[in-house]
Amino acid sequence: MRATVTLGACKSGKKLKPHLIFKGVPGGRIHREWTCVDTQFPDSILYSVQKKGWVDHPTFLYWIENVWKPFADQREQSYLIMDQFKVHLMGNVIRKIQDCGTEVDFCPAGYTSKTQVMDVSVNKPFKDGMRELYEEWMAQPGDSKKVTRLLVAQWVDIAWSKITEESIRNGWRACVDSLMDIPPIVDEEEAVVDEEEMDDDEEEMDVDEI
Repeated sequence: MRATVTLGACKSGKKLKPHLIFKGVPGGRIHREWTCVDTQFPDSILYSVQKKGWVDHPTFLYWIENVWKPFADQREQSYLIMDQFKVHLMGNVIRKIQDCGTEVDFCPAGYTSKTQVMDVSVNKPFKDGMRELYEEWMAQPGDSKKVTRLLVAQWVDIAWSKITEESIRNGWRACVDSLMDIPPIVDEEEAVVDEEEMDDDEEEMDVDEI
């Protein structure tokens, strides 16, 4: 099974709703698993399908509209930091984020391990949590075992809930000062043509896909 999850977290430690993307076709059988009336999929997660189970232009626009925009609409100002994944750099993606009243910035290429908060303090414990849940499931009695999309969604929900706000804040402390000192590599006006200390009114956010 192929799946991708997009995670985002604020400097305050607040976590955004995960975006879980499965391999499938919009409106198809897999898509209906979480849209049916009696679904057991956690409603704390946003779901999508994509033919390879990956983040592409439509799925990222869906994340902006359903996760980022509601978050940004509640704030006078917002600031989003992303890595230089090609979808993040697309002009209409940047404009759609900016339309939410958000300033966009990018981690310098080759430095995400030091300047992206998710890489610094979130991705490893999240993946460790997923692996622990999988191993616990494998240890249960039963000969024929198959990981289902529902199980993956439940594991994502549990693993994300175990990421503490303090660990996220520690990640920001470790990298945000050096990140803010690095000039942006991508000029926002140029990107649009060519087609990622807070105050009370501004919230910094880091986003990553794993």
